[in-house]
Amino acid sequence: FMMYLHYQAVHAPYKPQVDTYLPLARRRFPNPITVARWRDSYEQQVAEGCVPGNPRFDDMVLRYDAQIAHVDNRIRELLDAMQESGVLNRTLFVVTADHGEEFFEHRYLEHTWTLYDEVLRVPLIFNAPKVLRPTRIEARVELVDLMPTVLDLMEVTHGRRDFDGAPLFVRREDGFYFQ
Repeated sequence: FMMYLHYQAVHAPYKPQVDTYLPLARRRFPNPITVARWRDSYEQQVAEGCVPGNPRFDDMVLRYDAQIAHVDNRIRELLDAMQESGVLNRTLFVVTADHGEEFFEHRYLEHTWTLYDEVLRVPLIFNAPKVLRPTRIEARVELVDLMPTVLDLMEVTHGRRDFDGAPLFVRREDGFYFQ
């Protein structure tokens, strides 16, 4: 089977679940600064010192991190349920993201303004126990390679040559290997 699941939880406004936020928070801000409010009053926020190192700014980042933890927990629950139902070992499971976030590392906030690693580097995880061996690839890849890679791993015959990307793995007699 195939299931497309898109979690929206790691997008602004950062309103994390209490169970993931409170264990990370040293101080809880009842009226936290939001990305939109910070961006809309950028010069005022910077003049008031609301930049990395400032507790209110750092709380905004912490809320983002807590939302990531929340999604991690939901993915873990999904994998556990798939394992319990017996389908995980015969499922290609892919995890990725559409973008990262920049938190003033280069004087910008969010993800639409720059092309720095904070925005461009996202996870790309393949789990296919009977097809791929566990390994960590340090090479940079592109999400444009995702569709041709999934089609190859699923051994879908398609005959298309108009992909902008290319498969990330090559098939050998004993399985698929990163190219």
